[in-house]
Amino acid sequence: MSMTLAGLHSATDTDLESQHDELARFTSVGVDYYLGEIRRREQAAVMRSNERLAKASLKLGAANTLLAAVAAVAAVVALLN
Repeated sequence: MSMTLAGLHSATDTDLESQHDELARFTSVGVDYYLGEIRRREQAAVMRSNERLAKASLKLGAANTLLAAVAAVAAVVALLN
């Protein structure tokens, strides 16, 4: 028997893993089971890569802002001299 939707939503990851492990002993799986896991791992790797790219973009944006401010100050100093 499956869980209700409310029960499924309120279950912790540990609860779901233990239920999966209990049922897995009595279940046969096909190729899609393994392909799904490979796809999940690939998606997790892409998410980690996207996070690294976002952090690098943030750092580059901050550096660009700082350099633009320095350039603006230098331009104003050059005009005043």
